[in-house]
Amino acid sequence: MLKKRTELLEKTVSLIINIRVELSYRQEAILNLLSRISELSALQKLDYLSACTEHVKTGEDFPSAWKKAISESKCSYNKEEKNKLCSLGEMLGTTDTESQLTMLRLYEEYMKEFLNKAEKSQREYGRLSLVMGFLLGFAVFILAL
Repeated sequence: MLKKRTELLEKTVSLIINIRVELSYRQEAILNLLSRISELSALQKLDYLSACTEHVKTGEDFPSAWKKAISESKCSYNKEEKNKLCSLGEMLGTTDTESQLTMLRLYEEYMKEFLNKAEKSQREYGRLSLVMGFLLGFAVFILAL
């Protein structure tokens, strides 16, 4: 569970970096960027990317489609992470390119902070489960004698 969460946050950081790089070089509409980025094999597990595109195709504006896709996502983000992702969608495509790039750097830092916390939890609880497994095995051995 903790490893999957860490992987999810790594993919999210990668998503934001990809959006930032694509936006700075291509400077095209955010929906076109997301469509292209969602096809990357490393990011296909982020189900909200394709869901957002589908919502926009039905006539929703991008910010509400993004928010709806995040809320419907099966990705295991906590509430704070979902809120940050939703607020990211409210900014994308609504301001000039430089402002978007600045905000993407900020959101990249937010997600890196979440990732660091997840990695720390993974290290701490990973060791705990190893010790607990050893102690349980030892207890079963003692009982078997």
